[in-house]
Amino acid sequence: MLTKKSIEKIAELSKIPLKGKELSVLSARLQKIISFVEVLKKLKTQNIEPTYQVTGKENEFRQDISSKSLLVEEVLRNAKEHKGDYLLTKGVLDAK
Repeated sequence: MLTKKSIEKIAELSKIPLKGKELSVLSARLQKIISFVEVLKKLKTQNIEPTYQVTGKENEFRQDISSKSLLVEEVLRNAKEHKGDYLLTKGVLDAK
């Protein structure tokens, strides 16, 4: 059984800010996932060949040919914000 403390630790390690009800919702969902994994553990898979992909598709390669690309000025003309020759975007990760 997952404890509130273990859910908080998972959230902290994942850099996911959770509060109040979010913790209990996540706890219930994770418990369902763990229960399902326990069911899967009981399946007899000793003589089953591993499946890595099911389409039969193999690697497809293409020639490495350079082609025309946009000039920096053209790209920056459509940017909301830029600093020098670089596009500015919102941060994705919360740095601490």
